[in-house]
Amino acid sequence: AAVDPLRQAFPGAYAMAMQAGFPPHLVATVVQIALRELESHLVGLRSELRDEFNGLVSEKLESVQVRFRNEMKELVAASKVSEPSAQTKTRRDATLTSTVHTYTLQLLGCSQKTVPGPSGRMYYDLPAPLPEGAEPRRVADNSVLWNPDWSLNVDMGVNAQFIQAVCDVVLQNGPKSHHFDAELAPRSKVEEYVTVYFRSLRHQYQGRNTEEGLAKLQKKAEHDTALQRKKRKADLMRRAVDTFKILYGEAQTIGVEALCLTNWQSLEHSDLGAATEADWNLFRDKAAAGKTGVELNRIYAKLRAMTRDDNGDSSVIRPQFRGPPVNNKHDAPGQKKRRKGKMTARRSAPEHPYQECISKRWAERTGNEQVHSAAPGAPEEWTIFTLAIPDGDLLAEDLGWVADAEDDD
Repeated sequence: AAVDPLRQAFPGAYAMAMQAGFPPHLVATVVQIALRELESHLVGLRSELRDEFNGLVSEKLESVQVRFRNEMKELVAASKVSEPSAQTKTRRDATLTSTVHTYTLQLLGCSQKTVPGPSGRMYYDLPAPLPEGAEPRRVADNSVLWNPDWSLNVDMGVNAQFIQAVCDVVLQNGPKSHHFDAELAPRSKVEEYVTVYFRSLRHQYQGRNTEEGLAKLQKKAEHDTALQRKKRKADLMRRAVDTFKILYGEAQTIGVEALCLTNWQSLEHSDLGAATEADWNLFRDKAAAGKTGVELNRIYAKLRAMTRDDNGDSSVIRPQFRGPPVNNKHDAPGQKKRRKGKMTARRSAPEHPYQECISKRWAERTGNEQVHSAAPGAPEEWTIFTLAIPDGDLLAEDLGWVADAEDDD
């Protein structure tokens, strides 16, 4: 039965076997055995070829990837060499800046800051625009003083003329008066610096001569004043931390340092605030106290009391009282803003107080429930919130307000 397939598949081998006198069935058996061995060999050979092919492909791909990475590195390196960095682009010439400021103010006739702002900060008395047809101002040597039109853009009317006049003086006198290299300060660069400073002065003028600008200045002054109060409070409390820990023990005061943060301090008014003078005086007289008010808890009260004792500064020891409710600030402590990508030493510090620092009653009364519920709990190892500070350790003037806060909760 195996002879016919052998004759059909291998006619040449079948003919040779018959000529040699081999029996057909024996030839068929030998061929079948050879075919099985050849098939096994071919399977192994195919596997080896496949592995070798995959290895060659992987090696080629890796070579292409390495070459691509190297080419990209070269391109990046070339771009860094050919183009200055953003920091280099924005770096300004301090000497040229000083020169431009000096001669800009000189031509305006206001080289000194003489006008106080809402916060007491001094500003330049920038001249108002001249009426139509008015003669220009002059100084003793008959030099002309300029009166820009602060309502116009820098490249319009008298403003454009003023810019060019400042550039002329800077290029003429600057190299001698301020010792800058004129070759490194072409007129185009000087004009750029003058334009930038003019826009800054125009912003100041508009801010101090319009209702909107004055309102912004007043708001900023109030914010800065309140922030400085908070900073002073936090600084004073930090000074007392070591003494506080010695008094009550290290084990009982773990975490107290983290409570002395600026944004967590209270914002009381040392002036009338939004209250009438009559209301403010009424609250002050009822308390038989002085001129500042503050809301304290026991930890803060003791830290501040210890600071006053340590300082020995009688100016710091002022009677305190709670002011009129109209001055109450119900906002949650503000979140500290951080520049994108900037590393800070207090990255692990929470932006808002721990839940233990927030009065639940206050949160409910002022619509800040979310602030209370979202605040993180203090670390488990902290012991400061279980510290019992007796009334006898507090100043007499603080006892009423501490009791009020505790009654609220």
